[in-house]
Amino acid sequence: MKYLFVCRRRIRRLCGAVCWLLGATVLAAAQAPAARLDRVSILGTDRYTPEQILQATGLTLGQPVTREALQEAADRLAQLGLFREVRYRFTSVGEAIHLEWQLVEAPTLPVLFDNFPWLTDEELLAAIRAQLPLFNGTAPETGALLEQIQRILEQELARVGVSARVEAEVMPRIDEDGMLLRFRVEGPSLNVQDVQWGHPLAAQAPRLREFRGDVVGRPFSRYRLLLFARDHVLPIYLAAGHLQANIGVPQARFAGDPNRPLPNQVVAIVPIEPGPLYRLQEVTWSGNAALRTEELKTFVDLQPGQIADGMRLRAGWERIRNEYARRGYLDAVVRPEPVFDADTQMVRYQVHIAEGSQYRFAQLVLTGLSVRAEQLVQQAWKLRPGDVLDRIYFDTFLETLRTRRQQIFGDYVVHYQQVGSYLRKNEATHTVDVLIDFK
Repeated sequence: MKYLFVCRRRIRRLCGAVCWLLGATVLAAAQAPAARLDRVSILGTDRYTPEQILQATGLTLGQPVTREALQEAADRLAQLGLFREVRYRFTSVGEAIHLEWQLVEAPTLPVLFDNFPWLTDEELLAAIRAQLPLFNGTAPETGALLEQIQRILEQELARVGVSARVEAEVMPRIDEDGMLLRFRVEGPSLNVQDVQWGHPLAAQAPRLREFRGDVVGRPFSRYRLLLFARDHVLPIYLAAGHLQANIGVPQARFAGDPNRPLPNQVVAIVPIEPGPLYRLQEVTWSGNAALRTEELKTFVDLQPGQIADGMRLRAGWERIRNEYARRGYLDAVVRPEPVFDADTQMVRYQVHIAEGSQYRFAQLVLTGLSVRAEQLVQQAWKLRPGDVLDRIYFDTFLETLRTRRQQIFGDYVVHYQQVGSYLRKNEATHTVDVLIDFK
């Protein structure tokens, strides 16, 4: 005889669940003492194998299984934080149970071990994978899996004689859009004694000596070093034509004599792969109408054959965006796409432009000021209804209100700490109301 049991589990913030049974005969079949788990399959996920799911649930093939055991297994999966929805059903064939999991994956984030110089990434990853079969280098923001990772990391620290707490924090990714999970050791004081840059161009750069105090003498943090590298090291390589330079994950070794290292001082080692040095072949344009191609060329301060200075190119793309904004094209998108030729070490840029509509100014709406203060702001505002909405003028005007208010209010006393703004676009008329709020 064939029986079917279905359990649906929708994962909410607190992993709440609603399960129901399909018929009393199903309950009786689920509780049959001779039923053993014969086969497991999964639907809805490519991240994990049936074997990994089976290990995570605590069930064992060939062993007797009850309805309560299946529900407990579903609870374990639900509480991990890896799935937005967990369902299961089983078929009873004689004394055998065929179990099917139907899963909807939840988002997970890549992990970064921020300040674990006592252990390598490989050791930490191996320790986590040994205990958590579903760990694949990413983790959910909340749930039992996240807590288990923290516990395992603390155990690994204790194994090498470090008593500390491990905290997890969601942080913006540095190399691309998105977020990551940063695991950080809280407790021991570890300062950076020195930084070794993994390529001569960075090691000899006066710019890095100038900003040395941003990392040296401060607590060791891979995340901080990567931010520093993005803001100060990568521009050196881009300006020199190394457009594909790659900054690796910083490593650390304890300072001092290797036989008697200093317990609270580390030397940070930042690997750098410069990649080829490129020269500019050409820049081509598409999608532009409001700005002629000859005009666009004047914003790019490089000629074919010159070293492809990535910083000057970035500045050129930004000048083009600002020019569109100045002309009222508030939604303009400028997307430069590099095409690299590694053999000739030349790069050409295909710049795709989506201009959007041109907007004109409709009215200035002010809130949070006295009548006299509003009059002074209205007098200072230069755009009139029907004028092109110059976004650069708007941004400059806001900055004046925030940092140089006397230029607008003179001796009149105003009391505000914050200036908020919003451009309310009318898509039908291509006009904009400028809203400024003072708090």
